[in-house]
Amino acid sequence: MNHDTLISDILKPLSEVKSQAYISDAIQVADIIEWTLSQFPEGSMPVVCQTTFSISEEFLRRLNNIKKRFPAKFVVIIDRKAMGKIIQLWSFIRNVYDEVYVGDNHSKILLVTDSKKNSYESDNLNVAVVTSQNLTRGNRHESAVISTDPEIFYNLMTDFKTLKNEKTILMKEMIPENEGGYVVPSSNDSEDIDIFGEIERLASFFVPISDIATVLDLDPVTLRDSIADPESQYSLAYRRGKTKAKIAIRVQEMEQARIGSPLGLQSVRDNLLMMEQDED
Repeated sequence: MNHDTLISDILKPLSEVKSQAYISDAIQVADIIEWTLSQFPEGSMPVVCQTTFSISEEFLRRLNNIKKRFPAKFVVIIDRKAMGKIIQLWSFIRNVYDEVYVGDNHSKILLVTDSKKNSYESDNLNVAVVTSQNLTRGNRHESAVISTDPEIFYNLMTDFKTLKNEKTILMKEMIPENEGGYVVPSSNDSEDIDIFGEIERLASFFVPISDIATVLDLDPVTLRDSIADPESQYSLAYRRGKTKAKIAIRVQEMEQARIGSPLGLQSVRDNLLMMEQDED
């Protein structure tokens, strides 16, 4: 936050107004998190749910310091296009966030509630923030709408849970685990993991080749060339994982078609057409 500006110059306490908004270059997302948590009553156990396109080391350092003052559970959804940065910062991210999910996401929201209470009890403080800023630190003007309106919070939390549970992947499932925790393998221990099994597993999550190479500490150019060779074990593992995931999606589309979903019916028709064309 700009040292010449106090957050109280821009925002009123949550207890005084139901909704407020701003455009400013003086407030960062981390400032909003700290300001929000400071207003929860003593003895509460806040849960902070966030979505972002990207995340930075500077933001993580700030959030780590905030957690020392205001213990809370932190859950985040990050866009899969930021996978390279996530992997580089993984050891830091997993120590700051309790749960990290990856999916197709461009939203930037912050939802805070007290886990010791039913989220929708009338006396519970529920805070919803929709902002333009990623979980980074910059000096540009950013905007945000902050609300304690129960309906706004309920709608966003419902959508957040749907996105988290149905359309994302838990990050720790994508990175190999050893007895000391989750690690990105180095060249010294890459031989101790099933490379082809990991390629198949990561491909089943539609992880790009360049990110698979980063996770497994492989040369991306060599891996790409190996996958391009249809006779190589790398190619077979990659295509097998990708195909299994496509089949799982088509099973869901078939189920949707059976209950009359127009999109499901269209997807099934397209799949059938591709299948018949492939038979020729």
